[in-house]
Amino acid sequence: MKGLPLSYNRDMQEDKERLFDTVDTVKNVLQVLSPLISSLKLNREKMLSLTKEGYLNATDAADYLVKKGVPFRKAHQLIKDIVLYSMRRGKALEELSVKELKVFSPLFSNDFFDAIDIKRCVESRKSQGGTSTEEVKDQIRKSKIKEK
Repeated sequence: MKGLPLSYNRDMQEDKERLFDTVDTVKNVLQVLSPLISSLKLNREKMLSLTKEGYLNATDAADYLVKKGVPFRKAHQLIKDIVLYSMRRGKALEELSVKELKVFSPLFSNDFFDAIDIKRCVESRKSQGGTSTEEVKDQIRKSKIKEK
């Protein structure tokens, strides 16, 4: 960038096409997004049942072990092994028994299932922009203030 002339120059022209294309794409998406959201119908039961797929609570499972004194690196490895074990058996983390979990670590007990409850996992994310109900309501309130 150093030494470029102050007047019209073609040295930086390659980036402009992609930038303008991106702006056009975002404009088109925004035109469709508002009507889409306003007509959206949510199936809460289906959404909740789908949270059991994909091991969305694996980080919370690792956090559970960290709270029991396990270093995060080791907790991450243990949960990775447990997820792979679960996948091979076609089970969600919630469907494992304490006996199965204790094969990986003696620290597991029944309180593990409270720690990985998906509703609790969502509500535990209270930092700015997090998923907790309180934080989402705060972000909605802030967005309404900006609109005015």
